[in-house]
Amino acid sequence: MLWKMAQDMPLYHLKYNNKDMKTTSNKSTRLSDDIRQVFVNAYGEKSEMVRLCRDHLNPFLLHDKRPVLNISQDEFVGIFDVNSNHFFLPAAQALRLGAFCRLPLPNMIALILKAEWEEFLSGISGISSESVLIFTDQELIEKHISGFKPNTGKIFNLIRNETNGSNAKITYSQIDFFISDLLGQNKFLADNYSIGQFYSEKEITEDMLLHKISVLQRETYLRSKELWLTKSTELDEMLMYLERKKKLNLGLENKYFRIFGSLESEKSKFTYRLEKYKIMLEIMQEHPELSYRELIRLSGDKLTYAERERNDLKNKITRSQNRIDNIIIDSSQPPVSDEFKDSYMQECKKLLRKLYFLLHTDTCPNYSGLSKQNKAEINKLWLKLMKSTKDEMYSFSPSMLLYSLPDYEQLKSIYKRACEILGMDPDCYDTGNRLEFMIIKGASIESIMDFLKSETEQLELHLARLELVQIEYTHEDQTQVYRHAIENINGHTESMKCEISDLKKQIQKLKKQITSEYIIVAR
Repeated sequence: MLWKMAQDMPLYHLKYNNKDMKTTSNKSTRLSDDIRQVFVNAYGEKSEMVRLCRDHLNPFLLHDKRPVLNISQDEFVGIFDVNSNHFFLPAAQALRLGAFCRLPLPNMIALILKAEWEEFLSGISGISSESVLIFTDQELIEKHISGFKPNTGKIFNLIRNETNGSNAKITYSQIDFFISDLLGQNKFLADNYSIGQFYSEKEITEDMLLHKISVLQRETYLRSKELWLTKSTELDEMLMYLERKKKLNLGLENKYFRIFGSLESEKSKFTYRLEKYKIMLEIMQEHPELSYRELIRLSGDKLTYAERERNDLKNKITRSQNRIDNIIIDSSQPPVSDEFKDSYMQECKKLLRKLYFLLHTDTCPNYSGLSKQNKAEINKLWLKLMKSTKDEMYSFSPSMLLYSLPDYEQLKSIYKRACEILGMDPDCYDTGNRLEFMIIKGASIESIMDFLKSETEQLELHLARLELVQIEYTHEDQTQVYRHAIENINGHTESMKCEISDLKKQIQKLKKQITSEYIIVAR
């Protein structure tokens, strides 16, 4: 009876045999249309669709031995209801149906997008949802499609988790490619058979692509590709340069504090004391009625920043003295082979690129859809990446690998936390080679050229931004101070002694002023 009710509901008249399927309409279709189309095409018209539901006596089971759809038969019938009792099939359930019907990857993604689109459109304020005919209303589609922002990371995880490992080799960039391409010109709203016609089942090579395009297109493509590869390499090199520069600058900082640590410690002590007396005098002038003991307590409460600076200095001095090569036996042999070093650098480059795209607000997956707390955490991780070397506890020997190269484990810990916040499997996220993937899937030369142009512009923008932050990223301003001091040790030593002497004089002057004020108040 339920199946008969579903059959009687007004759906597009779709043909399911291979001969007639070529005439399928390119109009926007509803999810319910796709469900009937893909199921009947996979299992025939005589197969009972309601067996997909959890409350059927003999339900169809997926690979996990659970019913394909975790919905009731009444809810299933509601999918085909064009009136107010329409049931919105969740994206995860649409994916399970696609997996059960053995749909190709782009078709499954289109099914997910259509489920999310219908739920999105029905939730827009001011739109009447008394009839699901709104889902194929071209005017409404054009008006609201720009606000439809599917979460690529969520869809990526859904596909990996629900398809029993059959899509284990897919990358994030491939899912992102299909989503972007299906959203273009609203392709995902076509019927599911037409979706399959957008992508070639036969893998296309670059040679095949170049053979079928004109000479002018070929020359333009090759120039654009070369520029894109150049900018992509520049970004990798820039990220590695910044990390290495940061490490080298930290090494110089450690050397500075090994030489001037005692003087810096003494200067810090008197700087802190001077700041304390300044605060005491300020409080005393505002609250002359306070006792001396209360004055000291209040001044201590206001020294938070100075205390933090002092502790930071202590950490720098301690790290400079914890030099690793003090406990390593010298050897004439290099610490690692060139092959290992090259491999290590390549792995760091890959991880740095992932981190950059995960943590930068312009490229972070679904950054705009994150909660306020998660956005704050992503921003904190970006700052942690910029100052990661400051958290190190040891001063490495110049002969050690970590002296001038990024700490891979440290970067990996930041990466894993970013994936955790974004709900992504850290072992599966891969930026991938989208150009290669587009060619394989038979994308048009026009769309490939648009991709190269857009990506090159984005890479140039990223490089410009890194240029702007590199001084802050590598702590170069402060490093220059250290460098000049090390180049003239005697001169810097005398200069610091003068500064310490001047601090002592200022402290004595303030102490006398505070004592004088209290004597006046006491009288």
